[in-house]
Amino acid sequence: MTTSSTPSRLTPTIVATPGQRTMTTVISGEAPVQIGRRYFWLDGSVVLYGRAVLDTQGLATVLPSGVGSWDIARLAKWWADGARDVGALYVWDESQDWAACLPDPLGGALAFHMNHTGLQAVSTDVQGLVDYARDAGAPLQKSPLFQAERILFGNGSLVHSSYEDVEVADPFEFIYVRHGAVMVRPYEHAFDLADWPLTDLFEATRQDLLTNVAALHQSPSDFRITHLTGGFDSRLVFGAIHELGLDDSFLYFCSGPPATRDRIVSDGLFRQFGLRRAESAGLSSAGSRNIAEMLLGPMFNSAGMMETGPNGREGSVSVTALGGGYGEVLRTFYGDRQWSKDGRTIDAQLVDENFMPKGTGVTRESARKHLHDRLVARLTGLLPKFDVDFLGDAYYTYSRNRYHIGQGSLIWSRIGARFDPLYSVAGFFLASRLTQKGRRSNVVGHDLMESFEPRLLQYPFDKERFNDDLLALRKRRPVRDLPTEGEITSVPTAVPGIVAEGPAAELMQELDILPTDSSPEARKAATDKANAMRMNFWQIYNLEPARALLRVAIERVQDNADVQQVFDLDQLRQIANTKEPRKPQIRNIYSGLSSILWLAVD
Repeated sequence: MTTSSTPSRLTPTIVATPGQRTMTTVISGEAPVQIGRRYFWLDGSVVLYGRAVLDTQGLATVLPSGVGSWDIARLAKWWADGARDVGALYVWDESQDWAACLPDPLGGALAFHMNHTGLQAVSTDVQGLVDYARDAGAPLQKSPLFQAERILFGNGSLVHSSYEDVEVADPFEFIYVRHGAVMVRPYEHAFDLADWPLTDLFEATRQDLLTNVAALHQSPSDFRITHLTGGFDSRLVFGAIHELGLDDSFLYFCSGPPATRDRIVSDGLFRQFGLRRAESAGLSSAGSRNIAEMLLGPMFNSAGMMETGPNGREGSVSVTALGGGYGEVLRTFYGDRQWSKDGRTIDAQLVDENFMPKGTGVTRESARKHLHDRLVARLTGLLPKFDVDFLGDAYYTYSRNRYHIGQGSLIWSRIGARFDPLYSVAGFFLASRLTQKGRRSNVVGHDLMESFEPRLLQYPFDKERFNDDLLALRKRRPVRDLPTEGEITSVPTAVPGIVAEGPAAELMQELDILPTDSSPEARKAATDKANAMRMNFWQIYNLEPARALLRVAIERVQDNADVQQVFDLDQLRQIANTKEPRKPQIRNIYSGLSSILWLAVD
């Protein structure tokens, strides 16, 4: 089942033009919701005061009648207090010559602001800024250093954007444009939760999860699909669903062949709880015409921000998809790595030893040094706000969680509606109050799951989830087996239709590489290897054409001095020709080919 409507670049772009009669304007391909003399748009999908808002038109039912006369301080507080999940509210008051971009409080919707050769603009879609600058005759330049950071760290953030001269607002900040002046402002009282008692923060976090799930149960989409894998976070989302007695209100999905560990565990949960399986994820990439489009399309569709996600040929689809994003906010991502010797200042040597990736050989040492200096500066800027023990995990929320989880959710919500019910501002501040050992144990996630359905802690996961830190804090319940036999009801679901040429379509055709061997024997071999290496099935399955594409990418940038200043092309060529690449090398193959080829194309 497919849809046929065609989404275009609808995300608003706020343009500041000092010296003009009207100094603040908004460019958008989507009709706004008007209240009084103000116009409102939504980029993304949010739960707003307990109601699911999937798009701009959904704002009409939740915006208060008086919002047309509120000042910006009241409007920003109302939004920050009530908005959950990844999205940004835009408002434009033409009569008073101001506009604002209000991201969700944790900043999952990245609010970019461009200042380039006298041009100033704001958007949550980098491509909107690129288009505006190009149309104004001053094209933006791509950032090789951003791509180097993606390869080293898995995401950007130290370099704010895939293009030069583009900055980004922090979590708990919004952007206000008045009379042509661009101002980044804080959400007032955003840090008040930090002083709440731990029991109140836990209960507020629990209530956030239940409120989010209850709202999504009422989503007007034709299909509501929850990812339920072998991991912890998606099971925690299901725990909230189960607590509310809403098992039958959702369909459930786990990708990959049946023999993978993820599918073995998820299929067992489907049988145990009588869950209906969705035949697709609902929000999935449109069919690709060749391997090049499948591997490179997301990079071009996201303006160089991500190498995963939609490939740009997807039509809109009536699906609300739930994932387990934001679960890592409740625990530790960086562990107990040391940043400081005295607890008051950031030690550059410790940052280099304990945080900076080493040994990839793909990026130049000069690029690594530049990113190291930026990381030291970033941590130094966060130190006044957070205890040094929480600094690494605060940095996670300020960086990877936004550029990896948040950006991905936002892009998918331009096609359907992508939600992460574990999104909780209270959860962030609850984690900030725990010791490093407490976060490392994931005791918050454990206690939340236990409060929803204790049996979920007893069934196997994809890997061991009870570490020594958790066992020191909580007694483990007896292990239960999941059923391995029995029918699972499968339900056909909508998927995005193929309705348009993707970005760089001619390039994708030019790079047409022979497809992966699709025989059962080849798929089984890839499955076995992926399980042995503990890697994603598709990364192994498509490895050979990816290596071929990387070799093509290297040839295309041989004479590009900007790329060569950041990337070691000789090392990349060696990886591309390695017969049995290791796990880090395989990751570099995929990130290297998309980054370098994107940089090489105007």
